[in-house]
Amino acid sequence: KAAWGIAFESAAVRRLSVGFVCGVLSLGLVCVVLYAFEVRVVRHDLSPQFGYWFEVFASAMLSAVVVGILEEVWFRGGLLTLLRCCGGVALALFGGSAFYAAAHFLEIPGGLNSSDAHQFTTFALLQAAAQNMFQLQHLDSFVALCIAGATLALIRLRQGDVAMCIGIHVGWVLTIKLFKKLTYVSPTATNRFLAGQYDDVIGWVAAACLAMMFFLVWRFVRPSASFAVMQPRSDGERE
Repeated sequence: KAAWGIAFESAAVRRLSVGFVCGVLSLGLVCVVLYAFEVRVVRHDLSPQFGYWFEVFASAMLSAVVVGILEEVWFRGGLLTLLRCCGGVALALFGGSAFYAAAHFLEIPGGLNSSDAHQFTTFALLQAAAQNMFQLQHLDSFVALCIAGATLALIRLRQGDVAMCIGIHVGWVLTIKLFKKLTYVSPTATNRFLAGQYDDVIGWVAAACLAMMFFLVWRFVRPSASFAVMQPRSDGERE
C-alpha cells in the first residue's frame, strides 16, 4: 500500500479535502482569466432547469472522481515509486511528469476496423498513436501538463500518499468539465493562444498558474514524517 501511495492515515480525508479546494481554485483562476480575456464566452442556450444541471454536475463529479483515483494511484502511486527506486527523485519528479503529459496525447487511428487489424502490429499502433503527441500546436498543453504532473509528484514525495493528489486532480477535472459546459471558445477571440488546442482550456495561462502552484507547494508543503516508499531490500532484510 505504501508503494502505491494508498497507505492512508487519519489525516488523509483532510488532505483530500484541502487538495480538492486547491484544485478548484487553481483551475478556477485559469477559467477566470480565459473568461476575462474573452477567449471563452458564456453559452446562450443554457438550460435553466435544475434537473439538467444536477445531472451535469453529478456526471462531471463521477468522471472526476474516477479519473482522479485511477490516474493518481497509477502515476503518482506505483509509477512514481518505481521511478524513485530505479533512478532517484529527479527521475520520479520530471521523468514521470513528462510521461504523464505525453499520455494525454495518445490517439489510436480512427476508422480502424477488424478487417484492418491484421495489418497493424502493436508497435505500429503505438507509433501511429504517438504522432499526435509531437505536434507543435500542443506544446502549450504539454508544458502545462508537465508542470501539473510535477506538482502532483512533489506533493506525493512530500506527503507520502496520494490523498491530496487525488483531491487536486478531482478538483481540476470537475472545474474543467463544468467550465466547458458553461462556455465555448469565442470565434472572434484575439487571445485564442491563451487556451490550448488540446482541450481549449489547458494552455499557457494554465501553465503559468500551475507553475505558481508548483512554487507554493515547493515552498510551503513540508515533508511528512510518515512518508514511506518501497525500497529494494538487502539480502539480510529478505531473510
